[in-house]
Amino acid sequence: MIAQKLTETRTLLVVAPSYVERNGTPQTLEQVPDFDCLVDSVPRFGNRWLVIPGRKIESRAMIQDGEAIQSLAVDSQGIAFLPDFVVAEDIRAGRLIELFPDAPNQQPVGLFAVYFLRDHVSPAARAFSALAHDVIKKARH
Repeated sequence: MIAQKLTETRTLLVVAPSYVERNGTPQTLEQVPDFDCLVDSVPRFGNRWLVIPGRKIESRAMIQDGEAIQSLAVDSQGIAFLPDFVVAEDIRAGRLIELFPDAPNQQPVGLFAVYFLRDHVSPAARAFSALAHDVIKKARH
């Protein structure tokens, strides 16, 4: 297999301003699980958010779909933990705010395109990688 790095991303804790108005803001990372949380149940994370080590997150919604979690967060249903490129536009537009932007566990992680080991990568695979890279880049800006 060949892995080509497309970009790096950070996963952010985000919430709608209207949720904060109704429910307040967690003052520490340790308080986040005491609020309504929306969990994208990707097998890698499940109900554990890396930014809050050792704590399971009880969820109002546990869905394996980042866009659905994003929509619920924008709809003021709770706090979400999503990749920066998924929520960048909502943050710019003021629909979401980032909680704890300086959290120590907010290290970037790589996003990769993975190909089967071959002497020649198909033009379609190369085009997909370039397109994915461009889409992520545009979402951030």
